[in-house]
Amino acid sequence: QLELWAKYANPQLPPTDSMLSLPQRNEFIPANFDLKPLPPSDCDHALLNCSIKLQISVGKRKQWFPATVTRYNSIKNQILCHYEDEHERWHQLDVKSSELSHSQLTSSEFEGTLDNKMIKYRIVSLAMEGEKAAMKFGDESDFDVDLGKAFPAIRPAASPSRLPKLIHNTNVLKFWH
Repeated sequence: QLELWAKYANPQLPPTDSMLSLPQRNEFIPANFDLKPLPPSDCDHALLNCSIKLQISVGKRKQWFPATVTRYNSIKNQILCHYEDEHERWHQLDVKSSELSHSQLTSSEFEGTLDNKMIKYRIVSLAMEGEKAAMKFGDESDFDVDLGKAFPAIRPAASPSRLPKLIHNTNVLKFWH
């Protein structure tokens, strides 16, 4: 009995006199699951999804502005920076992506230039492989208390002159001022 079942368990085509047959091939069902390369106007780069600070001239002064790199155009060698105020702007990289190494980017002294050395940038946080953009615009230490990473700061004790003084004390009422 088991041998008979084992025979039927093997894949086989139905007999020719059977009304069963395989369906026609559906051209809308994909058969090729290879990944297509990214278009050159939206490629991979070491700075992609990183939080950076850009030193931009504002009048006669230079100020640091936080931004996140959201796209890279390999044709023009440009990065698209998304700023804290929701504006986006393309910047020309002064070096090719092949010249930037991971060890160079992770160095604490690393400082790159954009737009023909008009703008300096520093990396605030690198995105890990497969992670989405890390938009670290400001100091996020305020959220450490909520997340349980740190305790809030303990204020120093108030001086005796600032402490409330007992003015009236009876069995019915205690009055501090």
